[in-house]
Amino acid sequence: MKFMMLMFMDFPAWNRLSKAEQDAAVGNLMQFSEELRAAGKLVLTQGLAPSTEAVSIRKGNNGSRIVTDGPFTETKEAAGGYYVIECASREEAVEWGKKLPLATWGVEIRRISFE
Repeated sequence: MKFMMLMFMDFPAWNRLSKAEQDAAVGNLMQFSEELRAAGKLVLTQGLAPSTEAVSIRKGNNGSRIVTDGPFTETKEAAGGYYVIECASREEAVEWGKKLPLATWGVEIRRISFE
């Protein structure tokens, strides 16, 4: 089964980190990615641009589409990147999610239902 691990970040807090702290965090993510790859679990991973660059599209009252800048909801933490992993069970995916270096800001794990 494939699972998506969606990482949440506090971008203002990230921006307050020193360059050395950011570099260390990125290094930890690269090491985690390599651990997933070596275990044969990694399918895909990507970082996301800050939510300030997001565009949201909603259905309007007359069926039109309304395009606005920013994420769907105002929140301090926003999606910062994702991993798609191959695991035998939800429990295994959760164990990998616990190891994700930026898990302190939050990780959402969902099974990919359409393959």
